[in-house]
Amino acid sequence: MKIGLGTVQFGLDYGVSNKEGKTAPDEVGRILKAAADRGVRVIDTAALYGSSEEALGSALPTGHRFDIVTKTRSFKKDSITPDDARILEEGFGASLSKLRSRSVYGLLLHDCDDLLAKGGGLLMAKMQGFKERGLVKKIGVSVYTASQIDRVMARFSIDIIQLPLSVFDQRLIQSGHLSRLKALRFMRVPYFYKACCLWILVSLLNSLRL
Repeated sequence: MKIGLGTVQFGLDYGVSNKEGKTAPDEVGRILKAAADRGVRVIDTAALYGSSEEALGSALPTGHRFDIVTKTRSFKKDSITPDDARILEEGFGASLSKLRSRSVYGLLLHDCDDLLAKGGGLLMAKMQGFKERGLVKKIGVSVYTASQIDRVMARFSIDIIQLPLSVFDQRLIQSGHLSRLKALRFMRVPYFYKACCLWILVSLLNSLRL
């Protein structure tokens, strides 16, 4: 079990208890250093997290060992077109530029409904192309419901699923989906638990009792 760092507050005034707005640049640097010193490897960001990608690009030291996972823009359309796939590619290029990186560990479709829409396979094909070119190591999707998990897994071969799980939200434990995803680790399908500002990357779940 590995702890990861969520960075939405690096780029947005985010959080119900946040009274100070976005994290200051010098504080971002201190947070990243503390995370690295304590063995944190995964950093979560997204194109839709305001200036989060830029903040990371400015603060991450050359030669850092973090595994960065970012996410695409949302399309929110009933039908995905080749132009949308082109826009996704341009957006990913912009993300790499903001992060000052030639590649990232993971890229997720931020809105699962984009993938499940008519023509959504065009987006996945474009992301697969990024993977083949060495621009990203793992590709996947962010989900919120058990139904989305079922529909995605039935249609697409993915590496990562981002899903909600916390003390207050255990729907996917109760539905059995977490156990099913655990079994799929033998097919090399790692996944994320999205829990408040922290992420837990679980690729080996021997320490988690379900």
